[in-house]
Amino acid sequence: MTMKGLVGLEKEGFVIDNSKRKDWANSDKIFVRKSLVKALKKAKAMLPEGYNFKIFDGKRSVEDQRRIIKICEEDFKNRDPKNWEENLVKFTGGYQSLKQKLPKNTHRHGGAVDITIVDEKGKEIDMGGDTFDKREALNFYERKKNLTKREKQVRANRRLLKKVMTKAGFEPYYPEWTHWGYSK
Repeated sequence: MTMKGLVGLEKEGFVIDNSKRKDWANSDKIFVRKSLVKALKKAKAMLPEGYNFKIFDGKRSVEDQRRIIKICEEDFKNRDPKNWEENLVKFTGGYQSLKQKLPKNTHRHGGAVDITIVDEKGKEIDMGGDTFDKREALNFYERKKNLTKREKQVRANRRLLKKVMTKAGFEPYYPEWTHWGYSK
């Protein structure tokens, strides 16, 4: 399967993990724009020797995004029945986002990836945080006081990710440390 103007990441030297996409993606391949691949390779070259990126997601179709919004809707309704709609819009853009013209640095244009870093043994380094958790925010551990030893390591790991990605031209999405967009 190929997508016009996009490249599949499975042969580009990164670790691919489709386990987080299984609920919404129709393809087991992760596609992104060619320019993003080039920038991702530049960022990877700045990682410590033997480290790599594990990529969870890239291009999303409107149908994939609709499925994600539906999954999030159920979760938000259970977590906060009063404010679920507001939270859904903040996190996913809500259903109206499916009709909006979006910038190039989004999943819908193959201009965003969800990633983490793995060490030389292929093990994910500790980035802390869980989905839909305030700890998921990129700068959460920068603002937190009295960090534990583990939290200091998480902060250092996120700083590494932020440093290499921004130097390679990626833009962070601050509510999620895993999400990085590329506009070029």
